[in-house]
Amino acid sequence: MLESFLAKYGYIAILLGTVFEGETIMIMGGFSAHRGYLELLPWVVLAGFVGNFIQNQVYFILGRRYGNRTMEKHPDWKPRLQQVSGW
Repeated sequence: MLESFLAKYGYIAILLGTVFEGETIMIMGGFSAHRGYLELLPWVVLAGFVGNFIQNQVYFILGRRYGNRTMEKHPDWKPRLQQVSGW
C-alpha cells in the first residue's frame, strides 16, 4: 500500500510536506529514493526545493503584511526584535 502511494503521489507528497516540515520530509524522500520507491533522486530534490521556496515566500509575505501589527500588539517583544535586527 505504501509503495503504491509513493509511486503515485510521492513527489507531490514531498512538495507539500516540505511546505510544512522540510527537513524530515527531505530525509524520508531521500530514503524512499534510495530504497527504490521513488525513481529519481533529482526529482525528490526539486520537489523539496520548490516546497521550501513556497514556505519561505509565504512566511516572508505574512511577516511583511502583519509584522508591524503583531509588534504593536506585543510591545514586550520589541527589545528582542531590536537585538535580532542588530545582528
